[in-house]
Amino acid sequence: MICYRLQRFIVLPLLALLCAGSFAVMPVGAAQLSAIPGIVENNTALLVTGTGFAPGEGIQIVGVTPAGTVAYPDAKAEGDGTFYASLIFVPLTSLQATGVTSKTTASLTQIGAPPPNLPDVQVIFPGPRGLTVGGLRPNEAVSVYIVPPDGTSYFIDARVATLAGATQASVFLSAPGFWKVVGTGSASGRSVSYYFFVVPGDYRYNQ
Repeated sequence: MICYRLQRFIVLPLLALLCAGSFAVMPVGAAQLSAIPGIVENNTALLVTGTGFAPGEGIQIVGVTPAGTVAYPDAKAEGDGTFYASLIFVPLTSLQATGVTSKTTASLTQIGAPPPNLPDVQVIFPGPRGLTVGGLRPNEAVSVYIVPPDGTSYFIDARVATLAGATQASVFLSAPGFWKVVGTGSASGRSVSYYFFVVPGDYRYNQ
């Protein structure tokens, strides 16, 4: 009799907990989209980053305009569920990305006309990059800084401008995302910026 009561007060609550757990909904991180406008190969482009998708899955990207929809070439999520794409810019009322396998979706709304004076963005693969920092005062000292996707600014080199007001700089852009390289002249105080959008090795430029 005592054993029966112990079973009743121990086993039944345990079964209730197990049953309740079997119907619990596990939280899933929401997918997100972000976009940076820029000039890519003389075309106005949206540099799009998506997060929260299934690793390695294809991503279908569709834009909605007042005249209808625009289907962009598929992208592919990296191992961490992030994808990168450069899309020829058209004014959109919304942009939606959908994971082919997971059916996860994320969207942006009200993507209007691009703002004026966009930076000229170079879309490149990860790796070393050489560039000419120009527009400086002849023979002045130049400090070169790099700003990776996390927004932190790092000093990487000290150079001297030539008589033409330019110098060479070498940088290594590793992680995918939006990068900026800045050269600042010590005498003129002028800063010259160069912009890069680093994409994974299997990236395809969507034209």
